[in-house]
Amino acid sequence: MMMNVVVSPSELKNETRLAWVGANNQCVLEEALQNDTRFALLANLYHCEGKPGKVLKVHAKKRTGKLDFIGTMQKALEARYKDKLV
Repeated sequence: MMMNVVVSPSELKNETRLAWVGANNQCVLEEALQNDTRFALLANLYHCEGKPGKVLKVHAKKRTGKLDFIGTMQKALEARYKDKLV
């Protein structure tokens, strides 16, 4: 699931996509319904106010260690920023 929802007092814009490996190992990509904002028990969510600012752009080709992508990013941010909230 690639969650992408804009919520304002007057609008709900849902651009969320669902992806999975289907029969015969083909990739399947499907748009979520506009009024469907559910997600599974676990989720990595990002929330912002939509203001401009610096962003972190990551390019990854393959796993090089034992941690998954999220764990690797958390470890790198923790090592760089120590006790600061980022």
